[in-house]
Amino acid sequence: MTPGSVLRAVFGAALALGVLTGCSADASPEELQYAGDYSSHPPLAVIGYPSTGTLGITQQVVWRIADGDADGLAALADPGKDRGTTEKTAEN
Repeated sequence: MTPGSVLRAVFGAALALGVLTGCSADASPEELQYAGDYSSHPPLAVIGYPSTGTLGITQQVVWRIADGDADGLAALADPGKDRGTTEKTAEN
């Protein structure tokens, strides 16, 4: 190898490392759980233009029902509501 090709290889490796490191992000636990759920369930078919929040909560509800996860479904409920009612509904 010539000195020029070695130098190009070193710079290429440094550039690749910089790009790969720069693109990684510290994801929150909620983002990691959503990514895991998203990758392990088939996509939902959507008609119309739902908001990001509406689509997100709908996906999570469908996924929890599909998994039979009553506790996870109850955890999606509004914290200001009566927990007993939401837990009974989730168990149904």
